[in-house]
Amino acid sequence: MQLNLERINVGSLIQELLEEGLQPQAEAKQLEIFLDIKLAPLQVITDPLRIQQLVNNLVSNAIKYTNKGNIKVICQQLNQQEWSIVVADTGVGISEDNKANIFESYFQVYPAEYPLESVGLGLAIVSRIVKLFQGEIDLESTLGEGSVFTIKLPFIK
Repeated sequence: MQLNLERINVGSLIQELLEEGLQPQAEAKQLEIFLDIKLAPLQVITDPLRIQQLVNNLVSNAIKYTNKGNIKVICQQLNQQEWSIVVADTGVGISEDNKANIFESYFQVYPAEYPLESVGLGLAIVSRIVKLFQGEIDLESTLGEGSVFTIKLPFIK
């Protein structure tokens, strides 16, 4: 995997992806997606395809594992060195025991409940892309209450 860098408006990219690809999936489950790009950097040098993969995989998982409530997607500049994408849901959450393995290929937290919907690669791909960008990913989750994935990416000059 390699990066194909170009200058983009990352907030607009995320908004378009949500509206065109992910909103219908959420609406089918009567879930709302809230997008906050007020503090998103206007121009970022990045790989738009990889950013789409990150957002698509995280939001698709949030939709899959959320039966009621909402999903929040926030893109913002943190400081002069980095920016972030946050995906928060009100879904089933992830136990402390499973957090250590969640980014491994083919690992599934709930294989019995979602046997045909997932093979356990989405978060492994997210982790690899974040490493490719030399960024960080953080997970906060409470079983039965939901999860928050925070990706921090450095500005590429």
